[in-house]
Amino acid sequence: MLYGNQRYHVTLGPKRTTVSLDNNLSLLLSLKLGQAPQTPQAQRAVRHWLQARLDENNDCNRCLTSQWLRDEVLYALISDDLVELYDRWFELSRDKNVSSALSAANSTVATAQNPR
Repeated sequence: MLYGNQRYHVTLGPKRTTVSLDNNLSLLLSLKLGQAPQTPQAQRAVRHWLQARLDENNDCNRCLTSQWLRDEVLYALISDDLVELYDRWFELSRDKNVSSALSAANSTVATAQNPR
């Protein structure tokens, strides 16, 4: 895997900006998009994908754009089952009794990893 970040030029509302994406996430996303990593085609495909996420959410006053896009890429790369487990854990962790929430989430994760 590669260290560092890849930069992409995108448009956020009326202004152009540059966002950074971890090289490994960029590489994995390019593979998911059917492109050979580290090629001009992969660079374009990833940039178009990032731009589409920004356009889809249409928030031209967005702050921390690189971080938000990183999260979007992560969600695109992981399985729906893992996203569901995370969302369930997150909701449980917001309970007042955090330790019972964590215990319930761990039980859910253990059950998902070892189906009967």
